[in-house]
Amino acid sequence: MAESANFRLFAPLGADEAAARVAELEDYRALLVQATGRALPAGLPRLDVYLVPDLAAVVPGQRLPPGIAGFYRATFGGIAAFVSTAAGAAQARTVLLHEYAHHFMFADTRVAYPAWYVEGFADYFMTARLAPNRIEFGHPDPHRLRWIDQGQWLRPEALLRAAFDRQDPRQAELFYAQSWLLTHWLFRTRDGPAKLRAYLARTGRGEDPVEAFRSEILPDLDRLERTLRRYREDPRAFAFFRAKRAPPAQVPVAVRPLPSSAETLLLPRVVLAEPLDPRLAPALLVRVRTEAARFPEDPFATATLAIAELQHGDARKGTALLDALVAASPADPELLRWRAAAALAVGEGEARARAFLARALAADPADWRALAMLAGTLPAGAPERSEAIARAWALAPQVPANVLAHAHALAEADRLSEAEAVLQPLAWSPHGGALAGLAERLRRHAAQGDRAAFLAALAIGGPAQLR
Repeated sequence: MAESANFRLFAPLGADEAAARVAELEDYRALLVQATGRALPAGLPRLDVYLVPDLAAVVPGQRLPPGIAGFYRATFGGIAAFVSTAAGAAQARTVLLHEYAHHFMFADTRVAYPAWYVEGFADYFMTARLAPNRIEFGHPDPHRLRWIDQGQWLRPEALLRAAFDRQDPRQAELFYAQSWLLTHWLFRTRDGPAKLRAYLARTGRGEDPVEAFRSEILPDLDRLERTLRRYREDPRAFAFFRAKRAPPAQVPVAVRPLPSSAETLLLPRVVLAEPLDPRLAPALLVRVRTEAARFPEDPFATATLAIAELQHGDARKGTALLDALVAASPADPELLRWRAAAALAVGEGEARARAFLARALAADPADWRALAMLAGTLPAGAPERSEAIARAWALAPQVPANVLAHAHALAEADRLSEAEAVLQPLAWSPHGGALAGLAERLRRHAAQGDRAAFLAALAIGGPAQLR
């Protein structure tokens, strides 16, 4: 495992290569800060990055889209990017940079971006080339170019509002490709960046993406496709950005080997942190028990077994294992958080759980999952509960449950305009799914000042933990 201030990489690599990969991610992060002018707050949690040979091992029982090379996931189980190594190092790198761009954008709670710009921005920067003495970005991606050149496009209104059939692979590919080309055009043409800033200022205030585009960029949307096609065909205009630079400052990267048990138990431990189809749980439990038995003195294996027992087996056995682990490592925030979960699972009570969570947060104040759990043990309306929810959201605004919980607390306090702003990034998220639709409905109620309708909609459609 290689770890820096902002990343934690799990990959079957040598120490030098792992450290180089993490250093490049830090360099890429610095590029995004420079390009956007938005430095993120200090003290945010690290992004976990997993390079795996088979993505299906991370999402058992789920059908992945054909050809998928990686994905980003922000749930209560954790915030992580998973990238397949099967497609080769170059493709894995491109996918990882794309997914990190999403993580970076959604970490900023001060602004919301339309879906087309979220994807276009990620695609524009994912082909960045970072050398010690120069930097390049804006290189075209061959896959996007093929879709651009294939013929009929999405209508401008559908592109700008992300109003397309997400179950249709063709429309999804066109959305990605057109979003990238539109972003490229705005970044690389005269007055484009200034117009884009003005446009994003309007959409950031909640204005309709189509009307804001007409006001700030192109009044006649019928001209947009013709303009972009001409741009695509002009080799002088359709270029990438290159600049010389001084070598970036060396960032500290710590590399340490994982125990031997991690070879077979690391990915099951990732799976255990997420909800699992009950039909698959028995086989996973047997697998973890079998593998953990091979490493009876290994704390990593024992912790994985404890979590498996707590989630899908004998909760009291899992609790006993966690007690021994916490006694040996009394300041390990992950163990303390799981021990709090065990306190709730075996009926020890919320006060007991809060004691473990307090210790977890003393060890790691950026443990947003401990904060979210803490909020769940406090009575509705308690100021400490709202404070814990707000802190969890500020640390991990990429997690839809944090967004909805914070917006809920704000609405209960009759702070609907703040709730509207909190919801907007999720409402426009291209990967938000059903929760994005819920966030958009809630955002409209908040904009209309209708607190009763807001709370009713959340009670019907929100995650179970918010009801």
